[in-house]
Amino acid sequence: MKLHAYDELVELLASAPGLASFHLSEESRTRAWELAKRERDGNLTEEERQELETFSQLEHVVRLAKARALSPIAA
Repeated sequence: MKLHAYDELVELLASAPGLASFHLSEESRTRAWELAKRERDGNLTEEERQELETFSQLEHVVRLAKARALSPIAA
């Protein structure tokens, strides 16, 4: 099976000790919520839109890695 760079990153994270308990800091979570609210209100700058997109992409990668780490097939 050929892995792409994205999959390689997910595999690396899935093997990291402590992944299951990883959470963003309170400061980062608050920032993401603020950006999401500003987006709903239609008040995001382009820079903020990019920052929110980065949060979204990182959340997706971490969720995939956690799912892969917990999957019996991954073992």
